[in-house]
Amino acid sequence: MKKRFTNKIFLLAFVGFLWQILQPILKHYEIEISQELFRQFVDLVCYGVIGFGIYQSFEEPSEPPTSESGE
Repeated sequence: MKKRFTNKIFLLAFVGFLWQILQPILKHYEIEISQELFRQFVDLVCYGVIGFGIYQSFEEPSEPPTSESGE
């Protein structure tokens, strides 16, 4: 459980990092992104992360491998 939470934090940090990189590039090409569009993007990413976490929590656990020694 702790590993999944850590992965979500890293994913959100990565999205924030990408945004910091893309923002000056978009401004250079005069592509203006409104605050509302950015909020919708952040909401979409957050809901996607939450939905993926819920999907993984309902995933059936894999069965341990059975060794067939042939005894």
